[in-house]
Amino acid sequence: LQGLAYINKEGINSVREGVKELEKAGYIKRRRVRGDKGLFTGNEYVIRELPESENPSYENRTLDNRTLENPTYDNETQIKKEREKKEKEKIDCINHRIISYQPENDTSEVSKTLPVAESIRSDRQSYEDILQLILYCLLFTLMVKIGVGNDPLNGLYFYPEPVQERVFELGLTDRETVAGKRKRFMTMFFFVMLAVLLLIIGLWNGIHTFRSAYLQALLFLEVMNWYDGIVIDRLWVGHSKFWVIPGTEDIPFVQTWSQVFRKRIILTLIWIVGAVIVACLDIFLFR
Repeated sequence: LQGLAYINKEGINSVREGVKELEKAGYIKRRRVRGDKGLFTGNEYVIRELPESENPSYENRTLDNRTLENPTYDNETQIKKEREKKEKEKIDCINHRIISYQPENDTSEVSKTLPVAESIRSDRQSYEDILQLILYCLLFTLMVKIGVGNDPLNGLYFYPEPVQERVFELGLTDRETVAGKRKRFMTMFFFVMLAVLLLIIGLWNGIHTFRSAYLQALLFLEVMNWYDGIVIDRLWVGHSKFWVIPGTEDIPFVQTWSQVFRKRIILTLIWIVGAVIVACLDIFLFR
């Protein structure tokens, strides 16, 4: 009964009452099963398509429009084979559909099936969460690369102010151009990252409750935040010659670790609020 309650998402009392009603009506027959040592191990249930009182009697069966009041030996053998075949089919059906009640201290494989299945589902969900975070961070990197292209001047707005002033003095670009590129990139970046995050939460994971959507949005936003500071700012920008703008080599442009942590902690607090907005959008779009 516990197995049926788990499968049907019903309470154990509701399932028990339903089984009792079917048993009274003659659709179910219950038999107590004992093990090798004579101890009670569970209940065996036999399910009938028709109530027991309505099962046709073989004594009144007709064959070729004749009543078998005195069946011959061949007819009796055929009837016996048909009866055994039907009983076997019922037993096979029961073995596939019924999980007998097991005592709380029972250590059989049946009692271990549900926890093992839950563990498998939990591990699978953990792997999916990690995969989603990796894909989201790769998308972040791709968006930065698209915004910068093959010229670091396209991402001058990422650089500290002293580097920008030197570039303007050298006449490599102007403020209006940088401001326009910054506006276009930020608009595209936030739209794409927000849309993908909503699709992951609402469609891929099928989350439509505020609490779950908020927690998952917060996880993605915080991972993205620290990925930006550590992997993008410190590792990629700090160790790639691509980001060095000619004429500004003497000006430091890579953030120090203290600057990274200070900025990321501030953004961590900001994304706590940002996750609320994402969760509300998820409820509005997918619920």
